[in-house]
Amino acid sequence: TAPDDTAPSGAAAARTARNASQRPAPVYERAAIAHELQPGTDVAQSHRPPPSDRPGRWRAAQRQAPRGAEVELRARFANGDIESGLTLGQRLMDEGRDREAVAPLLRVVRGEPWRAEAIRTLQRASEASRSVAIASVCATLRSLFDRREAAPEPLRLRAWSDFVGSPRGLISPSPSPWLEALGVVWDHGASLFQRSLDDLGYGTAARVNVGDHRPSAQVLATASSLLGTEDVELRVLGHSEGIEVLPTAPPVVLFAVAEERERSDLLAFRLGRAFELARAPHVLLATQGPDDLETLLAALDVAFGSPIGSVPREVGAQARELWSALPPKAQARLRTLLADAGPAPSLAGLVEEVAEAGARAGFLLEGSLLRGLQALAHDDPNLDRRALATEEGYASTLRHHAPFRALVRAALSDAHLAARAPLLRASIAPHR
Repeated sequence: TAPDDTAPSGAAAARTARNASQRPAPVYERAAIAHELQPGTDVAQSHRPPPSDRPGRWRAAQRQAPRGAEVELRARFANGDIESGLTLGQRLMDEGRDREAVAPLLRVVRGEPWRAEAIRTLQRASEASRSVAIASVCATLRSLFDRREAAPEPLRLRAWSDFVGSPRGLISPSPSPWLEALGVVWDHGASLFQRSLDDLGYGTAARVNVGDHRPSAQVLATASSLLGTEDVELRVLGHSEGIEVLPTAPPVVLFAVAEERERSDLLAFRLGRAFELARAPHVLLATQGPDDLETLLAALDVAFGSPIGSVPREVGAQARELWSALPPKAQARLRTLLADAGPAPSLAGLVEEVAEAGARAGFLLEGSLLRGLQALAHDDPNLDRRALATEEGYASTLRHHAPFRALVRAALSDAHLAARAPLLRASIAPHR
């Protein structure tokens, strides 16, 4: 877990609390990728190979009992001491136990991906043990802040979503009940917030349909099946700029035709991110101004939650509007959601949670960490790729930029690593 002074926000901490070669992958790689071991678990013992699999080395490993210092390190790591995990991994490597070192080091980098030395150590252990997927992701991360490390060739894993049992669980693992509440408001009271394309000045935008012969139509089809955004329309306009989410009925993702012609390599991530922002729980946060959102959250708390203190006039007025617009079943659902949710969270925390979900959705459609980062920097002025060129800049950006942090952790996820390994084994040598 991150130290208090590096925690991205109280809301993020609350969410954390809520929450192809023919040869098969080696046993240590399956242990690190397919199943994240609990600290203190011995990879070799937990995934014991059959007696015929190198019996001499297996008997030698069986004879080597963990030393007292190692047992203590594992216990500390199990209790959340990240430094102990890093020390444990390095100790195992020093003893030639690279296979066993991968699992604790991977946990360290997943927990605190801004640690440059941990990334280097994990890369060495992964290369030594031929865990090619982990080594490749580490090499990509190192290439951002270490000029001596050449970035691997980007690999677009179009089918890596096949390894994700629940795409929604990957994108929004522990959604705030307040986001679910905003989704109920949009589903049943959208008339309070919706605007028409004509009102927004986009009446001439052409709709993109699944089956159209253009790259954006392919992204639309994938997004509909993976993200559950069948009710979101995709439209294109010749004279607009960028990609925008519109609060229309149904919600619209609008993009400029130039984005498809000139930067089609970034389109999968950027449209995937926009489709996620257009989903019912997120669309209000993506399209309404901060003052209006603050009033809406307070009004929800007044109408269906547990308000404390006096109620400003504009908040009370919107609470009455919600009562009038929402049907009884929606009101009951809101009371259930907010009964134990506590006071309304900070708007910044909810916006951060939605931004993280958008980054993970974009990566699910794209599959390339490097292209995902390029696409994120293209749309987010707060992410400056030049600032990543040093270890200090990389660490600072990762600590304070929630979507970038979510993107990196998605690249280190079990599902992505499991998808990446066979492709790397079939196409390229492990990066060194």
